[in-house]
Amino acid sequence: MKITDDDAAFILGKGGKTKEKISRVSEAEIELFERDLILEIRGSKLQRRRAKKYAWCHGPAHRSCHGH
Repeated sequence: MKITDDDAAFILGKGGKTKEKISRVSEAEIELFERDLILEIRGSKLQRRRAKKYAWCHGPAHRSCHGH
């Protein structure tokens, strides 16, 4: 999925810690292609949904998590 610069910075986190946390919490495999601003999430449907929800709710825009 295509993401913004701010989203990429958030997901990568300091030393890759946020990316590792999202992967650990969601149990999904996450790959960030910084140059193209592409986030690839692999796993079951539930694992992918968890990873997207975490990134959406905790990302730089602090979006509302209701309904996601």
